[in-house]
Amino acid sequence: MPKRIVFIDGIRVITEEIDKVFSEIIRDAEFFHIVDEGTLHFDSEDKRLKRRFCNLALSAEEIGADVIVVTCGHGVPSMPILQAIVETPVVNVTLPMIEAAVNAGQTIGLVSTEETIVKPIVELLEKAGERANKKITIKVGLCEEAFRARLSGDLAKFDELVIKMTEEVSKTVDVVVLAQVSSCRVLPKVKDRIDKPILSPLITAAEEVRTILDLKRTRHRMAI
Repeated sequence: MPKRIVFIDGIRVITEEIDKVFSEIIRDAEFFHIVDEGTLHFDSEDKRLKRRFCNLALSAEEIGADVIVVTCGHGVPSMPILQAIVETPVVNVTLPMIEAAVNAGQTIGLVSTEETIVKPIVELLEKAGERANKKITIKVGLCEEAFRARLSGDLAKFDELVIKMTEEVSKTVDVVVLAQVSSCRVLPKVKDRIDKPILSPLITAAEEVRTILDLKRTRHRMAI
């Protein structure tokens, strides 16, 4: 029986991209999405948002998730609570990418289409740097116009703006981090134009989920 991955999404238009990337890395799983666009209207530290994520995680567990994946970057502050209230492993797409970025370089470029997510990710990068005893520098490229283009359905403009910002940020950094899941669609278009590593939250998260599922299978075989 295929393993079940349940995604908690803050925006509906990214679900196809999520399935595409995860299916390339995890071939024997089925995907379900719980979309709550209302999560976009709260600050990441707002208690109401944390309660909302708790309810979403509980719903994901109730429908039989083997792994719960939170694709909203502003859900990071809620992670300790979610991991405490459900027995199912919970992964936020941002966190595996943070560790990979700190391992990849000392000067990190952060490309974001939403201002609200910049501060939480910068803080995560700084904390990861401290854990690694590594002094890091973060350079932020913010392009909120791209976010508005995405919401309006203008994907061509979205791609153009994110690619342009990624190229600009890459000039003075060791590694580039794409903050949003929605930006992952530009990766094939930009990776050959930039000679720096570009990290996608979907790819690093999918690799972590694959590791979790492999471990669960190993434990199951040992228990038989």
